[in-house]
Formats: sequence, structure tokens, C-alpha cells
Amino acid sequence: GYEPWQKTIRVSDRKSTFLSADLESTGQFGSIAIRCNKDIARIYIDDQFKRLTQKDKDITIDKITAGYHDIRITLNGHSDWSQRVEIEPNQRIRLTAELFELEKNGNKGTLEIISNVDHALIYLNGDYQGRTLANGRITLSDLLEGSYEIKITKEGYDDYISNISIYPNHIKSLSVILQMQQEDKVPEVLEDGGSIAVYCNEDGARIFMNGNYIANTSSVKATLIEELREGRYEITVIKEGYQIWQEEVYVSAEEKISIFADIFKSKK
Repeated sequence: GYEPWQKTIRVSDRKSTFLSADLESTGQFGSIAIRCNKDIARIYIDDQFKRLTQKDKDITIDKITAGYHDIRITLNGHSDWSQRVEIEPNQRIRLTAELFELEKNGNKGTLEIISNVDHALIYLNGDYQGRTLANGRITLSDLLEGSYEIKITKEGYDDYISNISIYPNHIKSLSVILQMQQEDKVPEVLEDGGSIAVYCNEDGARIFMNGNYIANTSSVKATLIEELREGRYEITVIKEGYQIWQEEVYVSAEEKISIFADIFKSKK
């Protein structure tokens, strides 16, 4: 749905060259007709609010750029409806969305935990709840409304301890980064050592190296981690509401490694 972008550049030795590529639409658009079984539900396309539904009536949204888009419909007290669709130029697709009321289960809510390590132990108010799954989602359901102390612990890592609140019919999402204990925390540095340039599609995500916080990302330029000894480094990028990105890289002396961390919003 966009025009290709290209430019000829000169790359100089031991210098970083930064580019900004502004893509322009080809002008090829399609449309979506959405029918829902509920009134005044909110329609989002790629997390941008568009229209409200009308019960059992088509709501048409025009001028949607050709390509893949995420459709989400929400209504308080109901489960969300979502679907990924491909929009073809000059075509209209039809979607039927059914929203269902959440069960009236008293004053209970849900906690979802995403962590950067496997098999860490999860405790709520001292009660064991299960183990984490690296880059996966652990769901704790049917939690009574109220405040909890959450503790996540694993040998070789500092404990994660925080206070959270659980609300009725609400999903609380929690992103947890466990940091290696002191002897493993600080990356070795070396004058004229290697470096890692971290590119990211989102601003303000946190960059961790071997579990140690380094800096925040920028969507318009690389974040440079310099003077690294030769060896392997685990790079983790995390932002609240987004899937955790993680990659292990090997850095040689006087070598610059570029990595591209594309993070995407977590889907409920």
C-alpha cells in the first residue's frame, strides 16, 4: 500500500550513518463493512479508534490503505473481538463481530504476567502460583478484588517484588524483567572494544543487556552500546503493552553489530 523508498548513501569507516525513510501511500484503498450484535461498541483499526457500532447494522469505514490491518471491537462488560484482515485495493470486505458478556463472577479479576526468563517462581501474598514462561504469557484467573504483593524469584537473579491491584472483570497486565545478580550484571567493557547498535520501531522501550538496564529506544535513530569485550550478549527490549523482544548476539573486538528490534502490541 506504499511506494517503495530508496536512496544512495555513502558509508564511512567507523561512522554511523542514519536514515529516515518516509513512505508515501500509493493511493490504493479499500473499505470494511462491520456488523456487530451490540450497540456503541468501539471499533479500532490498528489501535486507532474509528467508529461506534450500531446493533445489527453495517458500519462502513472507507479509505483504508491496502495491506494487513488489525481490527478490534470493545465494549465495557464484554469480551473483546479481534481479527487480522487483508485489505485489497478498491474492494470492500464484510466482517461480523459477536460480543459476549463477561461472566458475573463476583469481584474477581485476572493477572497476566510476561517475563524475560523461564521457570521463575511466582508468589502472590506469599502463596505459590506457578512459574514464568520466557516471552510467553502466564494467566492467573479468578483473583479476588484487592491489593497483592507479587514476588517472582529465580536462582541467579534478583527477586522482583511489587504491589499490584486487582479489579473486578479486569485484566491486569504485568511485564517483568528479572536482572542477573551482581556478579553477572555489569557487562565487561574495553577501550576500542565492540559495539551494538539497537534499532527499534517504537520510542521509549527499555533495553536490557544480560538482564541489566542500559537505555531507552528511539524510533528514529539507533541506541549505541559501546566498548564491549568480545563475547555473547543477551539483548532484551521491553515496553508495557508490547510483546517482549529478545536476541543473543556475538560481538567481536572492534566490530559493530546492528540489531533490529521490531516490537508489536500484545494481543489479549
